[in-house]
Amino acid sequence: MKRFRVLKAVAAAATAFTFYAVAQTNAAESVKIGIIWPLTGNAAAAGQASKAAAEVAADIVNNGHPELGEVPLAKTAGLPNMGGAKLELVFVDHQGNPSLAQQLATRLITQDKVHVLMGAYQSSCGFTATAVAERYGIPFMVGESAAGNITGRGFKWIFRGTPIASDYARTYMRFFADMKKQGKKIDSIAVVNENTDYGTSVADAIVDERIKPTYRSRC
Repeated sequence: MKRFRVLKAVAAAATAFTFYAVAQTNAAESVKIGIIWPLTGNAAAAGQASKAAAEVAADIVNNGHPELGEVPLAKTAGLPNMGGAKLELVFVDHQGNPSLAQQLATRLITQDKVHVLMGAYQSSCGFTATAVAERYGIPFMVGESAAGNITGRGFKWIFRGTPIASDYARTYMRFFADMKKQGKKIDSIAVVNENTDYGTSVADAIVDERIKPTYRSRC
């Protein structure tokens, strides 16, 4: 499931560039996607798994796999609206460091000349990297990061294909409501979260959501 979400994110990033590039050029030999993930550090396992999934997605798009049916961009080789242009993935490792993510986003745009960006798994890194993409007018597909502030700044070039913190909170509340309907007693909720942009954004959303109207929380 994780890999299929990454595949869809890669396809969405490619689609975002297609719409952007139609106004810029008739065709391209390749579409360069800069991918900013934690390939080392505490979240390396997630980053490496996502990298492997993205490589599979690029193979599906570039070489054509009609046997996969309705998987996005699988039926033909290359991007059909870009003259069959191939995807070229450029991976960088932000190591879970927001400042490094910002620097790498700048490098991908100014030196590697990528056409579109995606990432960055950790919300704190997504927050800084997307600001760079917005400044340069480069589409950025947020495929995993959940903090609502990433897309809450009114940016024009930032897109996301993932639930945000408030979506998680509403889902938790629906679960608790269903449990109460089954006769379970739930009088209070304790929220324990990691001290990151992701953790605090989800925790804050839960605190906000629990006020509607029957729960009290201890955080």
